[in-house]
Amino acid sequence: MKRLPVVSLAQEDCLEAVLRLQQAQGAARIGELAAALGVHKSTVVAMVKRLAARELLTHARYGLVTLTTTGATIAGRTGARHDLIRALLMQVLLLDEQAADTNACRLEHALDAAAHQRLREAVSFAATKPAMATNWRRAFGAYLAAGKTSKRGTGGSRS
Repeated sequence: MKRLPVVSLAQEDCLEAVLRLQQAQGAARIGELAAALGVHKSTVVAMVKRLAARELLTHARYGLVTLTTTGATIAGRTGARHDLIRALLMQVLLLDEQAADTNACRLEHALDAAAHQRLREAVSFAATKPAMATNWRRAFGAYLAAGKTSKRGTGGSRS
């Protein structure tokens, strides 16, 4: 199996954004990528040029941005990590959709292959035990609602 090229976190985000736009609307354009990534168009143009030079995507001036096979593979892997983490954050930690998505964006780059595999196994295990998962969500939701959360890690003092 051919090894995929190493890309930066920003490049992974860009490739993933192209993939999501292609899936959602069939194509990706510079302006749409800039909006999706929360950066200026000139930043996206520079990134697209670098990724095109590495043959991870193609782009004609004022045209569509399209993933190559290798770019699509990298984007797909990044997107799969994102989706798994997002689901876990929503289903286990009961984060709302926006918070789960924002945090998944950060965490998708930080997990190594072993941690990612373990998360997949945990999600698969939970899917085989729906009653357990429901009980967890109910009990954890009640715990959170009762205000019994730890103050550690929230920036407060630890006196």
